Amino acid sequence: MMLQMGNGEEYPFMLDTGMPATVLDKSLESKLGKCLGTNQFGYRWFGKESMSVYKAPKFYLASTKLVTGDKVMTSDLTLISPSNRIMGILGMDCLQHYCMQLDFVAEKIRFLNPGQLDTNNLGTAFPLNIMAGNASTRADFFARSSVDFCVDTGCNIDGMLKPKILQQQMKFQIVGWDKQVKSPAGATVHLVFFDKFVFNDNSCSRKIYLADASYGNFIGLHFLARHLVTLNFPKQMMYLKQTTTDPLTARQLE
Repeated sequence: MMLQMGNGEEYPFMLDTGMPATVLDKSLESKLGKCLGTNQFGYRWFGKESMSVYKAPKFYLASTKLVTGDKVMTSDLTLISPSNRIMGILGMDCLQHYCMQLDFVAEKIRFLNPGQLDTNNLGTAFPLNIMAGNASTRADFFARSSVDFCVDTGCNIDGMLKPKILQQQMKFQIVGWDKQVKSPAGATVHLVFFDKFVFNDNSCSRKIYLADASYGNFIGLHFLARHLVTLNFPKQMMYLKQTTTDPLTARQLE
């Protein structure tokens, strides 16, 4: 998504519902004024980092000024997205104020009126709990009922599960392969390819990748991209309407 900063220049941003704050690339620090200090921030995959803190500039989507937090942090974002250059991550300090529809088939993000949303054709409704810069929901997962999941568009696989839940599902599901990989932070992560993934009444098949995460369960971008996703944060509701069971292309996930 392209956003303008207060200086009028336009930059590519990633929309991340799993990020509590907005983060800009370090190369933009000269445009942000005086540094207000540093903050220790922990990426789930990349580990901890000391980020510089600045007063938030104004952000515009076309001619519309976005509501944001009062501060931003800076980081070397080439570590997060080395092949698809981004200059910022738009986090929940901004996104929580908006109702957005992610249409991966049409490759569009739509900003909708949260109070005048026609929900008849948006699919299954999931109440959201927004706390500490994260949005979570509860859903049935295979034979387990009411499992908590964080909704994370910055998670670039289908999802992550607590290790105990992941091991339980490996006993009952067809597993294409599983392997141990190292995260950039040096943590060992168990990555598993499942033949099928069931989330409430939504079922996906073919190339379902789940990893273990001791800090919680997450629904990631690749699962969400099989749906028309409507995130009505002001009304604390999410709607999923399945459009395909197949993984989408890299272009559709940008």
